[in-house]
Amino acid sequence: MADSSKTKEKKGDIPMPPMSCIVCIYTLGFMDLFAISLILPLLLSHGEQLGASPMMNGLVGSVYGGLQLISSPICGSFSDQYGRARVLIISLLACTVSYLTLAFSETILLLVISRVLAGSFKHTQTMCRMLLVDLEPPSERQRVIGWFNAISSMGFIVGPPIGGHLAGMDGGFRLVTLICAGLFATMFVLSCLLVRDGPRAQHHAAAAAVGESLTSFTDVDWLRIGDLMVVRFFYAFSVLLFRANMPSTAARLFGMTPVQFGYLMSMQGVVSAGAGFLTGPIERFCGDRLTELALTSAVFTAALTAASLAPSITWLAVALIPLCACTSSLRACGTALTLDRTPAAHHGLVMGAGQNIASVARLAAPLAAGTAQQLVSDRGPGLVAAACATIALGVAVYIRQAARSKREKQE
Repeated sequence: MADSSKTKEKKGDIPMPPMSCIVCIYTLGFMDLFAISLILPLLLSHGEQLGASPMMNGLVGSVYGGLQLISSPICGSFSDQYGRARVLIISLLACTVSYLTLAFSETILLLVISRVLAGSFKHTQTMCRMLLVDLEPPSERQRVIGWFNAISSMGFIVGPPIGGHLAGMDGGFRLVTLICAGLFATMFVLSCLLVRDGPRAQHHAAAAAVGESLTSFTDVDWLRIGDLMVVRFFYAFSVLLFRANMPSTAARLFGMTPVQFGYLMSMQGVVSAGAGFLTGPIERFCGDRLTELALTSAVFTAALTAASLAPSITWLAVALIPLCACTSSLRACGTALTLDRTPAAHHGLVMGAGQNIASVARLAAPLAAGTAQQLVSDRGPGLVAAACATIALGVAVYIRQAARSKREKQE
């Protein structure tokens, strides 16, 4: 009886969810990116059909990124207070309404409303990762995040060609968007039936005041994770900067057709998924996460530089293989290291802040890419991205050396 009581106490009086819950979370990750990849390539053309100028289309995209910037840490903090599953269910319901609105958007105003809803509530990937992290010991976090990223990436492999084919039919955009809304509605039902919160170090009552979620921002030691946030920002910014004008740049430099670029995108999805499944072996090979961060950063920077200077499509494709693999590895490693430095009670808040890093990069990268392309050349965005990656590499090496020096002093 005593042992049973201790076990229950260790789990915070919260029963472990069944295997069906874990399988459901991985399934949600795949369905989420599959649904998004169906519709994402069609948004710009739909805006143009509604009469939106290129600048207006850009502003609509910025609305989504800006709202993600604001809502990510708030949703993360709310999940610390009220549970990941509850926030996930609300997010999926809002996404369903968002894409239903988009399906029947015949004015720019309705298009904007649909993107406002998505930008405010589309945090399904973050919540799924946090649900999985809550179920695993710290030593397994990176492996679990890597596997989740890999399975989710498979949705991006198959989604774009299916969406492109369906969009060519009469009323194709509405059909694709309704399918997208149907997928989110299905995810909503699955979450209500199967997803449950796992044990956490601190579990707040559902009746906690909303103010607690907001004041918890001041409880986090942001300086302790600031260096990792800098690394994550520069890597996110460099990747988004390199990819911002990649289709048009590849067309001008190499004469790449949309079909060829589609195959290139599918290849990147396959590599990212494979790298996600190898997250555990890569960590064991490197010995520890800080060493992995430094080594992967070096390969990432070299691959990004090579891709930016590639003289042909073949060389570009070859350089993209290690670039995509390292991007997947860095995402999982950076997240795991950040959570290692953060109390479990604030994991949701910190994950939301990490999502904020990507949102800031997503806002800044298109403008920076256009400026670099105009002032330098078609290779300008890639070269600036390589410079940003070099900065991140320097910080990653510094973090590893500082940790090693600290251990040596303690010994």
